[in-house]
Amino acid sequence: MSEKVLPAYVEGPSNVIKRLPYVGFNATLQGFLFKAKRNLLQHVCDQMLNTPSRGAVKFRAVSSHVFVSALYQPRVQSDDPIDRTTGYVQEIDLALWILTFGGRNDSMASWTLRWMPVWLFVDTGSAIAAGREVFGYPKHQASFTRPIDAPHDDAAVTVETLAFVGTGPDEQAQKFPLLSLEPVGPRKRRAGATGDPAAFDNGLASLREIMTAHKHTLGVAGLLQTLSLPFANMPMVFLKQFRDIKEPGHACFQAITTVPVVSRHIDSAGFFPTPYKLIIRRAMSHPIAEVLGLAAEQESEFGFWLIQDFFVGYGETLWQA
Repeated sequence: MSEKVLPAYVEGPSNVIKRLPYVGFNATLQGFLFKAKRNLLQHVCDQMLNTPSRGAVKFRAVSSHVFVSALYQPRVQSDDPIDRTTGYVQEIDLALWILTFGGRNDSMASWTLRWMPVWLFVDTGSAIAAGREVFGYPKHQASFTRPIDAPHDDAAVTVETLAFVGTGPDEQAQKFPLLSLEPVGPRKRRAGATGDPAAFDNGLASLREIMTAHKHTLGVAGLLQTLSLPFANMPMVFLKQFRDIKEPGHACFQAITTVPVVSRHIDSAGFFPTPYKLIIRRAMSHPIAEVLGLAAEQESEFGFWLIQDFFVGYGETLWQA
């Protein structure tokens, strides 16, 4: 079978979709694990990955935890020889992820761990356009109370986005403080948190303990991969689709896609000495707590930060309608 030839992308006068790969510099990544309901997480995997592909791919929700990440990027840009000359942007995003294990059903030996974003909030319009069109990120426009240059070990933030708080034809969308991360108790700096091998190993042991509890879901190969999974390397999986212009209940394009995100350099890292509370305010357009099985207010079981340069490479289509 001959490989299909793709048409040339039209670089029109209003194009903001830059070419892959993308690179970020001196970005602060903060991550937290929150207890959820695994049966609901599996339902999201089925809805977004397994059912659309009609069995061509299969993914399992590995854990009964949701990973919440906040990424503060002072400089992110295309690494393409042409598009890198156009400059860079600053970007903040906060996302809720499900850790999955799976892949193509006709290639089970290649199954691997991938993170699936369920909600992702970002403050840059070009990032929303590229994220949805190129990858399939479910990105929403938002603003953040925490500035990019805040201390790396301060994760307190409120995310405000346009939401329908209630329902009905006369319900007006409004800017709404949907999510907040707040420290439980006063923030305190822990001696040796930055680059302290013992502190980092203790945090890693906590994560391994959580993941090992799900060894029957992963199997031996997946478990071994989990125990060596770096915090910063996040291979991702998405449902990429576009609503049809004539039949709005159908998709004119639909695919399951994946992309690697790799740390090129980690400058420093550490663990938060106090838990953080995730506060989810109820909005009918963003049923986060109900869909993922999260409490409206709950404390993190695990939290870390790191400062890194990262690389978003070329992706792959696992299945296409």
